Amino acid sequence: MDIIDKIAGLSRSQTETLLARMRERREEVARGQGVPQLEPDAGRRRKPFPLTEIQQAYWVGRQGSFAMGNVSAHGYLEVEARGADLERLERAFNRVIARHDMLRAVVQSDGNQRILADVPYYRFKVEDLSALAAQERAARLAALRDELSHQVLPADVWPLFEIRASRLPAGVLRLHLSLDVLILDAHSFDLVSADWQHYHDHPDHELPPLAFSFADYEAGLRQMEGTRAFQDSLRYWRDRLDDLPPPPEFPLARSPESIDAPKFTHRSLSLPRGDWEALKKRAGALRITPAALLLSIYACVVRRWSQSPRFTLNLTLFNRLPFHPDVDRLVGDFTTVTLLAFDLSAPRSFADIALGVQRQLWQDLDHRAVSGVRVLRELTERKRGAQSVTMPVVFTGALNSGGASDALAHSVPLDWLGHTAYSVTQTPQVWLDCQAGEYGGDLVIDWDSVDELFQHGFVDAMFDAFTGLLQRLARDGTAWQHPRLDLVPPAQASLMARANATATPVPAGLLHEPLLAQCRARPDSLAVADGTRMLTFGALYREANALAHALCARDVPTGALVAVLLPKSAAQVVAVLGILEAGTAYLPIEPGLPQERIDEVLRLSGAAAVVTDAATLKTRRVASARTVIELDGLKPGTTRPLPALRAPADLAYVIYTSGSTGTPKGVAIDHRGALNTCADVNARMQVGADDRVLGLSALNFDLSVWDIFGVLGAGGALVLPAADHAREPTHWADIMARHGVTLWNTVPALLDLYVGYLRDVAERPDLRLRVAMMSGDWISLALPAQIRTWCPNAAIWSLGGATEASIWSIAYPVETVDPAWRSIPYGRPMLNQTFHVRDANLDHCPVGVPGELCIGGIGVAVGYWNDSERTAQAFVRCPHSGARLYRTGDLGRWLPDGTLEILGRIDFQVKVNGYRVELGEVESAMNAYQGVQTAVANVSVGAGKAGQLVGYYLRDDAPAGGDKLRGVLSQPGLRRLHGTETPLGGPAATAQRIVRRSTRAFAADAVAPAALARLLEPLRQGGEDGMPRYRYASAGGLYPVQLYLHVSRVDGVEPGIYYYHPVRNALQLVAANVDLDMGLYPRRNQPIAAGAAFRLFLVGSRQAIEPQYGAAAHTLCLLEAGAISHLLEDAAAGAGLGLVQLGGFDAERAGDPFALGADAMYLHMLAGGLPGREAPEAGSPDAPLSKAAFEEGLRAHLARRLPDYMVPRQFVRLERLPLSANGKVDRKALPEPAARRAAAAPAGAGPAGPASPLCAEICALWAEVLGVPQVAPDDNFFDLGGTSVDMIRIHTRLQPRLPVDVSLLDMFFGHPTIADLVRHVEAGDGHANNNHDNTAASADSAPRGRRRNRGQQ
Repeated sequence: MDIIDKIAGLSRSQTETLLARMRERREEVARGQGVPQLEPDAGRRRKPFPLTEIQQAYWVGRQGSFAMGNVSAHGYLEVEARGADLERLERAFNRVIARHDMLRAVVQSDGNQRILADVPYYRFKVEDLSALAAQERAARLAALRDELSHQVLPADVWPLFEIRASRLPAGVLRLHLSLDVLILDAHSFDLVSADWQHYHDHPDHELPPLAFSFADYEAGLRQMEGTRAFQDSLRYWRDRLDDLPPPPEFPLARSPESIDAPKFTHRSLSLPRGDWEALKKRAGALRITPAALLLSIYACVVRRWSQSPRFTLNLTLFNRLPFHPDVDRLVGDFTTVTLLAFDLSAPRSFADIALGVQRQLWQDLDHRAVSGVRVLRELTERKRGAQSVTMPVVFTGALNSGGASDALAHSVPLDWLGHTAYSVTQTPQVWLDCQAGEYGGDLVIDWDSVDELFQHGFVDAMFDAFTGLLQRLARDGTAWQHPRLDLVPPAQASLMARANATATPVPAGLLHEPLLAQCRARPDSLAVADGTRMLTFGALYREANALAHALCARDVPTGALVAVLLPKSAAQVVAVLGILEAGTAYLPIEPGLPQERIDEVLRLSGAAAVVTDAATLKTRRVASARTVIELDGLKPGTTRPLPALRAPADLAYVIYTSGSTGTPKGVAIDHRGALNTCADVNARMQVGADDRVLGLSALNFDLSVWDIFGVLGAGGALVLPAADHAREPTHWADIMARHGVTLWNTVPALLDLYVGYLRDVAERPDLRLRVAMMSGDWISLALPAQIRTWCPNAAIWSLGGATEASIWSIAYPVETVDPAWRSIPYGRPMLNQTFHVRDANLDHCPVGVPGELCIGGIGVAVGYWNDSERTAQAFVRCPHSGARLYRTGDLGRWLPDGTLEILGRIDFQVKVNGYRVELGEVESAMNAYQGVQTAVANVSVGAGKAGQLVGYYLRDDAPAGGDKLRGVLSQPGLRRLHGTETPLGGPAATAQRIVRRSTRAFAADAVAPAALARLLEPLRQGGEDGMPRYRYASAGGLYPVQLYLHVSRVDGVEPGIYYYHPVRNALQLVAANVDLDMGLYPRRNQPIAAGAAFRLFLVGSRQAIEPQYGAAAHTLCLLEAGAISHLLEDAAAGAGLGLVQLGGFDAERAGDPFALGADAMYLHMLAGGLPGREAPEAGSPDAPLSKAAFEEGLRAHLARRLPDYMVPRQFVRLERLPLSANGKVDRKALPEPAARRAAAAPAGAGPAGPASPLCAEICALWAEVLGVPQVAPDDNFFDLGGTSVDMIRIHTRLQPRLPVDVSLLDMFFGHPTIADLVRHVEAGDGHANNNHDNTAASADSAPRGRRRNRGQQ
């Protein structure tokens, strides 16, 4: 009989005795750890006292200045009761308020908390919904939930909770409780529930008073910092800082910084008592506590969805130190957190994982005197210069032993009142929180997550996996010992299986046999043209057959390797065909390689013979030990076909590629795999005898395999460029036209060159090309559109794979390019081939989770030639199926539709400021920006300096400056008639000066209010006869079109959305600090909108015009919007402002930014600001943006899509990308960025020197807040021990004294020394404009189309 059974068999009185003994033991242990016994101090509870560390974290985290802020630590629940007495409930709750100090607490602006001695009687706000129709009632309840569930109550205003009541039909009462966790934790809410029930059921009975207060408790925590236990714990955690892993690396759909106000989604599951008891019993047999068990399950699921197996979770503890017997009855936030590190790199059984978690957990809890909040602060200070460190994945459960809040055995809060209809919690800077509790004997698991961070369905899949593992461990004892945990949900496993269902009959024969068949069937048809000669299929075979017989005559063994050392020409085709017919395999070697490299490849391969020509032998030597055949010395005679000397599984060719160790690797491919790929592609592309392909790929680049054996095997022809013009698009175009090339097969960069030639030089499209295949490198998102324009008849295909898997293994037809794509999808596996996304242990990665792409199926190479060690590393057996896989080294992931996405190379992952960065992800984000033709990211490392992320790009602005300007000058809107013409006379057109112009580049300076007023002045209402009149006409005089401004940079105007009131001539605030996603604008307009100081939106009011004009309302509103736009553009020049009309704003996806609901009718928008220095002239209406403006827009675009550490610090514009011999980007040849000039003046120089009064004032303030004797201007805030709470205190007191606004983050992260800050402030003071005209017109009436807003103006 184990301990679980013994405890289960205790009576109620025995259980209470056991719990009492456990509490006594806890107090004994606590005294041994130096926990003092404190006496209550009545004076403390009436004075302000500091926040605890966790309260500080919650209070600071709710600030909007921090990522994932603008949300409080908050709980919300709805409880339904039938027949409840609302007044009695209200009276009872007010007695609970009187009993518990922290229900009367507020947090002051200085960061201290205070208990209010007296507060008003708290009344529930009641709403009677019982008489509403069901649909209307449901809508109102949903609105209430939306309002209260994520409420951010002002911390300095009582109360920090809100209770509302909704009366529903049949006497049902629904209570809505909104609670700020600053004042109470989960156990405290249980206490509130119990005391509320007591006062409700026993209104005449008072509970024993509480002498000890939360203020006393906080004082005890401060005393603990002087104990030996605290100092030992601090040393323990400091010793572990450098090895503490980062948080889980979840693939994010959005950066946390881009989410202004996180919304949490709630998920819940219940494990019935029987299963829960069985699970605890299995865990107990291994001496694993229930908390460690659930934490281990959670960690296994997190690991499966995390890109890294090493991570840290944030564990919430309910840690009430026994300073006084009243502590367990106090309401307050006694929460603390500890950080638990996991390393789940190696596959282990769940039992082993849980035992390891239990050991680490107990070791860490022995040092819980130092909270995780303190550890994170220490970690942030150690990583100074990077972002604040957070651990946003949380586990909340009963992790202590022996306290009233410890056992997972709660009753359901408020169950005495009714059942819980809904609940959700949220915490600032938290992405995902798993909460475990036991209610009524059942295990209840709740997950609260910010779903907008992740791809759709991501958290659902994790939760399903958690549920499945929990149930499996409860019901199947063998699951605990299984060596591998398969956590991919069945639906996802099925999706992957369907994508890999590619089996089809394998083509019979050898790689070259279809080509031999064409030589017999079509001997007089063109096979190869290389600029110096054209070979028919018959001529090709005569020369190849002569070589085959020469090899046999020289006794070259069947199956041996024969090197091809020839320049790119028809001779190469002759050589490879002859080598294969002789029963040998070919080894391509480029003659242009260094002699040492040629010697190395010949030595490593053990090639038995070399096929070359006399010209090559003049510049390249071949070791005399090998057989050398000069192809141009052979004299073809009568063909004598040789029998098939090899089998499909035998070697066809070996291609040597670069090796990471510096030694090249020879990829050995058999006939079967290469023939399968050629047959698949020929069928997909419908390749036939009328096709011609331009052969730009070198023979040692495996794209040439299909050029030769695929196209020629289908009866088509291969067109090769002349050797001295191989990289000239003009030459390509010439031979393509001459021979009628229909197929393209290269890396993307070469097709980009050809399209650029058609666009910029030839200025005519290629109408013959019918298939464009690209592979081997990234395809720019902008390239497909260019191909469609200049090769309009070409079907565009993206192909992928590896040399180690027979040319290609995956294909994707590129049709419409989704603007939301980060890259062109990789595609789906080809016939008889499979693709997999695996982690380092070759376990399946779930949908959306990056892992290594592995290829299976018939195309997988034999291995690396004569290199068993590297073959064993790259060619492996799947631990699940036993199938042979090739590990590509590429990083990719499954998409929800069963398509694969490639993310880059695993070896392109770099570290920047301690953060792992996938360069492919940065490049994808850059490529998605309008105007970027191609992008490459790299890390530049200077001597003695940390690596810096650099973004290289080719800019695609030729169409704007070329084609569009030509189109404008051609005046396509003019009709040209050839008939009678009557001149009208009047002044010459040249004498009329057209003031209107479009500005597409804006300065970074703020706009003065007077300039904005002058711009909007033409829209003011006038009229002297009492009738509202405007300078533009409106149907029926209704004026339904309203103007809204999205302000970013206007002096004295808070950023946000405003309604322009034409009667009051005032801006009325609609929503503050709103950031409209730049993705709502067309890609080309995004940098313009991002750089503008304000954006103007013209919106029609349906209710103002539709009653009279019905279906014509929209057209009439558009006419009015056009007139308004014309007035604004005419006024802009006089106001010193630039303005541009922008189309394509996605109003439907934007939602309701103007708070008009269904009344809104979006019409048009303009962007404006101070003209940039490189604003285009009037003669160039769509000139490209300046480099500075373009890069500012690019940086803003990346900041919206990527974490800050993934945004390049410098950009370098290139005229062309450096390419390797195979046409891939040569990263080693990327230029170093220009050195950054020192931005700061020497210390003590200028206005920021010690003599500056402002500098001295700030030094004194820092010293006061930080509690240090003195502060120098060049002291670093973080070196002085400054915390986030200190930041807020200083910012709150300092900002009113500064002449310009400085955000909290800029004050401390942008300018971490006082000297930096003062230089910034005093330099910007000259731009401040505090003379704002706040006068408003006295008229108070407006036509029906004008919005009436009594809000802020």
